[in-house]
Amino acid sequence: MALTELILSDITRMGHGFCVIGIARHEGDYRSIRPLPPFADSWPATIPFRRGDGIHFDLNSIPVVSPHIEDRRSQNNGSLLRLVSEDELVACLRQAETSISLEGLFGCDVNENQRGSGVFLSAGEGRRSICGCEINNVRFEVFPEEVRAMVLPSSGLVLRDFPLVDRDWRNFIDQIFQNTSGANRLQRVQRFLNNRITEILMNSPNPFARIGVTRIHNNRHWLMLDSLFPLPQEAWLDDL
Repeated sequence: MALTELILSDITRMGHGFCVIGIARHEGDYRSIRPLPPFADSWPATIPFRRGDGIHFDLNSIPVVSPHIEDRRSQNNGSLLRLVSEDELVACLRQAETSISLEGLFGCDVNENQRGSGVFLSAGEGRRSICGCEINNVRFEVFPEEVRAMVLPSSGLVLRDFPLVDRDWRNFIDQIFQNTSGANRLQRVQRFLNNRITEILMNSPNPFARIGVTRIHNNRHWLMLDSLFPLPQEAWLDDL
């Protein structure tokens, strides 16, 4: 059995399941691999995985459709090998797929939706489905059932209007809601995120984002904020 060690880098909410991506050593650097579970296309909510877990997967190549070239089918549920610190994980991600340009994120044009929210790749375009970038700022927009974000990479670009699907960040924002009551609740949560939490992020040594794209929907692949580093800490809730 040929096992591949993946350092888990992205765990995202996708409907009722979760998408998992890890990075593996490749020619001195790292490359992203998306392990699909043995008998489904998403992992269940009960997965014990955390970012930074070094996990052995038994992976098989499967037919892939651009831009999701990272897909592999796992023959097992993975076994924990080691733990990697967040600082080490971000250092590894800087050696994986990164870009300082909008077109370089996925190797194709990125389009703004002229009839609503969101940014997308056209069907059949894109040389990959995940990419990282250093960031100078982030802004959150909170809705009753969704959180969207605007990211400012270090290159000066503005990447706007992405759904935030990062599992850890969505769980953290759910906790903020649980600790916030009274009138104007949405606005108060949003203000806390864009003031105190953004200040913490930007003063950290590792402000870094991973941008991903959805499966095809209406001939488009929509961009998402898959991961935002540093990851949230429960102690930040004390500032509420």
